[in-house]
Amino acid sequence: SAAAASASKMEQGLGVAISIPAASPSPLPLPQGAAAGGRGAVASAAALPPALAPAVAPRNQQHQEDSEPQLRVSAAQIRVAQARGGAVSYPDLTCKDVASREWLEIKRLAQLEFSLGSPLIKASQMASTGRARLQALVDKAENAIKAVRGLSFSPVDECSMGRLCMSLMALAAAPDDNSPAGIVAAGGGGAGSVLPALAMHSPLLTVLLDMPWRLVLASGWPLFGILAQLNLRRARHDDAPLSGQPAMYFISLGAGLERQEAYSLATLGAEFLRSVEGRAHASTHVLPGLCALASQLLSPEVGTRGGMPTDTALKQVQGFYRQAVQGIEDVQGTLDTAWPLYRVLHLVSLTLELG
Repeated sequence: SAAAASASKMEQGLGVAISIPAASPSPLPLPQGAAAGGRGAVASAAALPPALAPAVAPRNQQHQEDSEPQLRVSAAQIRVAQARGGAVSYPDLTCKDVASREWLEIKRLAQLEFSLGSPLIKASQMASTGRARLQALVDKAENAIKAVRGLSFSPVDECSMGRLCMSLMALAAAPDDNSPAGIVAAGGGGAGSVLPALAMHSPLLTVLLDMPWRLVLASGWPLFGILAQLNLRRARHDDAPLSGQPAMYFISLGAGLERQEAYSLATLGAEFLRSVEGRAHASTHVLPGLCALASQLLSPEVGTRGGMPTDTALKQVQGFYRQAVQGIEDVQGTLDTAWPLYRVLHLVSLTLELG
């Protein structure tokens, strides 16, 4: 299946020696084509709340109608602008200027649900309370948007980033249905898979790969927290290391995330990448290396005078991510794993406080 193939790609590894300075992310070159996935179509689309389903243009196409809500930037446009030495004009992700002010209240509620100390960012509490809380928030959002559709509400007023986040949240909250009919309805990807959600592919890839993560974090929408929920639900455990330094790092990483110990996680990741066994493991497995590198964004040296500027650090880590994740199957691979990459990135978003 596509999900299984994607998971296999996530095991291909970095294939390079790792060298990490004391207080900054490593300038780690990933091999070109590592974990490179295509964008094969899935036959059926997931059932998302109609009021919240993303309406975003494909990444590599110019928008056709000004009234269509789009994240109007693509990787090709970015490369052209950079080659010409010009600035890229990115769309606003905060939704602060949308006509339907209900989106701002939806964002406020989402921020509260994914704040430090919330059950939604603790793996130990996800099973008992997570889906119900997510579904309650999705229901509030859908009802709020439906309430204004009969008024002066048009597609251009809608918040594309908000719609994407709510649609992802709906996937994370969806009930399990392992019946044959449920598997067919989910496009074969299973509950919580992004593969069948065709309308979501383009906006999700645009935000993760083309938009600077500085803008994603500053938007105030808890995108990485929502992806962490999907990861907690979808995680397979056969890729968790069972012995040695990698197993110690994996266990300590999970424990540190439960306690939300930002600075200790940065130290833990740096020590893992400096160790001989850690470097060897990260050279053959992509996600442990990405988790350790992302945790360097939690270092107290990031964003301080004399340390690495926040934007530079985010660009570096996003660059590593972009080389490993090149299509929607690869995104699914980062969700179908025991390694909590998105929990690390969500803690980064809460710690850096760019919003």
